[in-house]
Amino acid sequence: MKIRFLATVPSQSPDFPFTAGQTIDMPELTRDVRAALVDGRAVRLDEPEAAVMGAPPDVAVQARPKGRGAR
Repeated sequence: MKIRFLATVPSQSPDFPFTAGQTIDMPELTRDVRAALVDGRAVRLDEPEAAVMGAPPDVAVQARPKGRGAR
């Protein structure tokens, strides 16, 4: 499951906490992450990130050049 942190949350490694805006993929929840979900410091992303961010912007593309003999 994908988790996005909204605030800094301690992790099992004290030197490397989860930071605000960080998204991770976890096979199972730890006690710290579960507490952050309950407190509202993190959210669970059930949708793919592409759907959350919206459609990509339109991009202008040049036409392919025609060969010398083409009309």
